[in-house]
Amino acid sequence: MITLRDWFLGHGWTEGWAVTGAIVVALVAAVLFGELARAVGPALANKIARPTKRAWVAAFEKRRIFRSAAWILSIIVTDSLITPLLESWPKVSKLAETVLEGALVIAVTVLLSKLIAAVVDTLESQDATNQRLPVKALGQALQLTLWTYATVVFLSAMTHRDVTTLLTGLTAIGAVLVYVFRDPILGWTAGVQIAANDLVRIGDWIIVPERDADGQVAEIGLTTIKVNNWDKTISSIPTYTLVSEGFRNFRFMQESGGRRIRRSFSIDARSLRVCDDALLGRLKKNGLLEPGVEARDLRPTNLTCFRTWLEGRLKENPEIRHDMMQLVRLLPQDGRGIPVEIYAFSRGTGLVDYEHVQADIFDRVLAVLPEFDLRLFQEPTGDDLRELRPPEGG
Repeated sequence: MITLRDWFLGHGWTEGWAVTGAIVVALVAAVLFGELARAVGPALANKIARPTKRAWVAAFEKRRIFRSAAWILSIIVTDSLITPLLESWPKVSKLAETVLEGALVIAVTVLLSKLIAAVVDTLESQDATNQRLPVKALGQALQLTLWTYATVVFLSAMTHRDVTTLLTGLTAIGAVLVYVFRDPILGWTAGVQIAANDLVRIGDWIIVPERDADGQVAEIGLTTIKVNNWDKTISSIPTYTLVSEGFRNFRFMQESGGRRIRRSFSIDARSLRVCDDALLGRLKKNGLLEPGVEARDLRPTNLTCFRTWLEGRLKENPEIRHDMMQLVRLLPQDGRGIPVEIYAFSRGTGLVDYEHVQADIFDRVLAVLPEFDLRLFQEPTGDDLRELRPPEGG
């Protein structure tokens, strides 16, 4: 079989020029082959892929996957064409082999890194998957691991040393590498824990008090997490702080279908009294006396009547989850009246619905207190103090 080198020699070229010409032709052929593969790849993929899989093809084109694959083919073709031409020059052949091997390592690493990025892009475009996993953080962690390993393999190829021997030598600068890549390493560890335990998803509402973050998670990266705060600001916090410092996640509350209402108000202790017949009759007439209150051995107080009425209203409220705990209780006194706490769970977990339910309950409570001859406790104001001042000239 006549090679390009032989063909050039047959036309009167010297050995050196014949080999050089053959190498140039081989390089041009390799580049043309790669460009052909790059041009044909997208069209062929679009033709083969089903309509439901076209998103993957678009992601591949965005990340230039086909171009990277074409470079790998070009390097392989170049190696197969040039190596036989350099058999007469061992040193040059070894140098070319080293360069091509290093180039192949880089090209394969770039291709795999772009494949990971394309997978992340595709998964992020699918809402269901995007809500389940922090795919961007996982993708960045995989890319970091890939490039770390590829760097070792590349150095091994360039220095002709075994990977194990090279790693042993690199341990001497391990402390420096750990310091330089501290955030990525901690972020990678945190990303694995977040993904394994399903701690945070895109769209979760979280609170990180130490970082002044209170809002919806917009992006989960390897080193940072972006939070769209309720006041339209953006907080960027290190990923590993979610594991090391802790946070509050409202997703589980939303999935349960009930949001806790826990608010209290104080009754003026001076308005507390035992109900007389007139008060009981008025409450019964106005439909404010719960059944069974009068059947007790002791006369009820107006606070008891109010508390049982409020418990009944919570049980009748369609916006309250009746399969979850609900109660009205008295809290320990602190010198500022008698604290009464409402503890229940609303059906609406969104902030607007939740606040509306609370407002409706407390509007009714504050309006009905005078019907029980009860007064709301409040701290004295300047107007109260002026009313206590004796009139001038008195």
